[in-house]
Amino acid sequence: MGKCKIGLLIIATNKYKQFIEQLLKSTDEYFFVGHKLNIYLFIDDTSYKFPIPPRMNVQLFQIEPLTFPYATLYRFHIFSQVKKYIDCDYIFYSDIDMRFVDFVNEEILPIDLPDENKIVAVRHCGFYAKGGGSWETRKESTAYVSPEKRKFYYAGGFQGGHKDAYLSACEVMKKDIETDSANGIIAQWHDESHFNQYLSERLGDFKELTPDYCMVQEIEKR
Repeated sequence: MGKCKIGLLIIATNKYKQFIEQLLKSTDEYFFVGHKLNIYLFIDDTSYKFPIPPRMNVQLFQIEPLTFPYATLYRFHIFSQVKKYIDCDYIFYSDIDMRFVDFVNEEILPIDLPDENKIVAVRHCGFYAKGGGSWETRKESTAYVSPEKRKFYYAGGFQGGHKDAYLSACEVMKKDIETDSANGIIAQWHDESHFNQYLSERLGDFKELTPDYCMVQEIEKR
């Protein structure tokens, strides 16, 4: 495979700015090594200083420091607003307080899927072995998933795909969230609920990754 353009979306506001350096450092060490990376950083203070690895082009977008749960719920709105500035072949999102701890490369790319299905999702580590999921069960919400479609549950902390497919998905989820908001509803697990509803309508028609790509940190017993 040739050297495609890879992008990474990250959001860092309020106290979460402290995690920028560690995420970029681990990204440089393990994420698509050998590729130039475009980093799209959404931040509430563009004067905040942090080291930038040489192979990264970091583009800053100033956003308001929203409180919970809106900081996570409205991420698809944020991405949709700047889509014209995103210049890459594949784009991924990572929670700012995560780190890459092993090599992540072309194996995660949805190369062989039709263009509209080139979405990448990670099975949620909390439900991979035991099954189930934290589905939205209120039919009033656009994030509702009917029981027959509750096959697998996916994590919100790492996701992406081909730029056009992923940003198209963001537009769909943005509109669903706006519909919920107009009806006074916040989905149970916010953006993750809407992501799972989106995927539930496309069972098998996207790239699925094992929980290894979005795993909780293990606490060493002392």
